Amino acid sequence: MELAEILNTREQAYLILLLASGLFVICISSIRKSFAPAITSLFEKSFLVIYLLNVLYTVGSVYLLKTLNMWDLSMLKDTILWFFLAAFPLMYGIARTKDVKIYFKTKLLDLVKFTAILEFIMGLYTFSLWVELGIAVFVGFLSGFKMYVRNPEKYRKELNVIDSVNIVVIILLVAIEFQFIVFKTSLIFQFLLPVFHSLLFVPFLYVLALYMRFEVAFAVMKIQIQPNSLLKCTKRLVMLNFFFNLKGLDRWRIHIFRVHPKTKEDIFTSIRHIKENQKNEKEKPLVLSGDGWSPYLAKDFLIEEGIKIENYINYYDDFWGVTSFSKSLDDEVLSNSLTYGVYGNQHEATQIKLWLQLLNPAHTPTAQVQLASMAAILYKKIFDQQLKPEINDALIGGNEIKMKNGIYEFKVYKVPYQARLGGYDLKFVITHHRHIYDEMD
Repeated sequence: MELAEILNTREQAYLILLLASGLFVICISSIRKSFAPAITSLFEKSFLVIYLLNVLYTVGSVYLLKTLNMWDLSMLKDTILWFFLAAFPLMYGIARTKDVKIYFKTKLLDLVKFTAILEFIMGLYTFSLWVELGIAVFVGFLSGFKMYVRNPEKYRKELNVIDSVNIVVIILLVAIEFQFIVFKTSLIFQFLLPVFHSLLFVPFLYVLALYMRFEVAFAVMKIQIQPNSLLKCTKRLVMLNFFFNLKGLDRWRIHIFRVHPKTKEDIFTSIRHIKENQKNEKEKPLVLSGDGWSPYLAKDFLIEEGIKIENYINYYDDFWGVTSFSKSLDDEVLSNSLTYGVYGNQHEATQIKLWLQLLNPAHTPTAQVQLASMAAILYKKIFDQQLKPEINDALIGGNEIKMKNGIYEFKVYKVPYQARLGGYDLKFVITHHRHIYDEMD
């Protein structure tokens, strides 16, 4: 059987491009060495077992679709294409994701759309091999540029142009060849095949996520929980309470490093703690202004500004808090950044902090203006008022200030870096009068 009988010219073109890329990687020593560890890790024993289970599950899905008269041998090529372009990315994605529910709502849907569109495009009437090669190289170049870009915001205009060009290419292909497929009802199942495969793949993905999360949790338990009788009991309790709550499982696994449970009652308490905290995050109980702020609302005050923040947690005693990931302000190796924190007790946040981490003094004026701008947004969120001019001037000038307004104290101050000349943290802190614990520097 000749290649042309198996693959159309479009598929042949992308296969040639893929083989050429692989040959390039093999021939260039520096690239080959950088890829070697990653490729080796893909063939570890634990991964091979998962690959085998994936193959068996996919064979089972194919058998089910065949039983329902929704699959035949002509779809084998499309199934293999889905297996490598969708199933594998989904498996690796589920292993890295922190929130399985969000992953299923976003990444899974995106991959289903991608494979369906790819199936549609690949199934169209094709041009000659040379024309298809030209299109493949052009689209590959655009896609490669998108993957190479490390700072999407800096190249936002270029990326938008690339997206537009890709859309135009797809529309042109569909428009030119539409008449060849519009009356072919046999293509309907072929078009929907990746959708069916992806939907049937969801149970496998969830079981895989369960297995990996519980494996990590059990490894942590062996270190933190003794004796063996308590360990066995804890495993049962954790599986009962977090089987359908993987996010809670991840949080509990981190939580036991802080509380060091010694008894069965300690285990029950730690599980209740996580569940209660998750319930509060969902319901966001009302907090009166005289008591502070709702920590579950306050932690998201700057989320629209790109400052990502996770869970409000218990640090020690009745001191709770959460600190955001740093938001980079420039493209330098030592980048200046902004960080946001919310602190208080279990039910009320009583201190809110925004600070600039100045690692690159050459950009001091710009960075401090950016801090003042973010502080103005934060102040507006909290008080529905404009940032006080005295605070704004202190932030822009890098000066220290302390002032009170009713039950709130406002403070701007510096914390110099001893190890780096000229670097410092410039902090803007809003403290409620009910705040007990000293702020964390």
